[in-house]
Amino acid sequence: MRIKKIHLYSKKLAAQKAFYTDQLGFELLKSSENEFTIQTGVTQITFEKNTEHNYYHFAFNIPSFQIQEAFDWLKTKAIEFITNEDSYFIDFKSWNAAAVYFYDADGNIAELIARKNMAIESKEEFSEKSILGVSEIGMPVMDVGLTHSKIIDELGLIQYSGDQDYFCAMGDEEGLLIIVDQKVKKWFPTELPAVPVPFKMEVEIEGKEFGFQYSGKEITV
Repeated sequence: MRIKKIHLYSKKLAAQKAFYTDQLGFELLKSSENEFTIQTGVTQITFEKNTEHNYYHFAFNIPSFQIQEAFDWLKTKAIEFITNEDSYFIDFKSWNAAAVYFYDADGNIAELIARKNMAIESKEEFSEKSILGVSEIGMPVMDVGLTHSKIIDELGLIQYSGDQDYFCAMGDEEGLLIIVDQKVKKWFPTELPAVPVPFKMEVEIEGKEFGFQYSGKEITV
């Protein structure tokens, strides 16, 4: 699944715009008083102004063997890292991947993840242009099993990891819906509860394009 566009909400829109454009250097495509859109790899991200504090958990794919370079690049950006057991690097052995986590200006939990199975190599110095696109979006729900069935019926996505109990990743390494039980799950590697928040996406699955919307309660495709 390729996430071509994703629409998120922001309480601190000006700070969020400065973070992604000035601090991280992402390309600004358009901007208004109420929203702005940036490009990162294959994905356009729009942040829309909202009075509610919505914190998301999302990930960006990077070249498969550049996790150290990505960390070194982030260190120059004066961001707030999220550690796990005093380590900046988190090794997902079952996914054959490594990641570093950080907060953006809105307090979203963002992640750069290097997936070795994708075998995407780069000899370029790591920069914002190295980021391949958004590859994960967290989706806390009341019933993981019911949501799992609906995603299969509506999008035809397969299960990548987990079960239908409290955690289920659906899609593939290019794009994953991280479906979790909002009643029991916290967003790794923090102690923040996985609170349902609304988002919209345009995705491509096996050559077909879909619009996907999650209200925080209901899914619309």
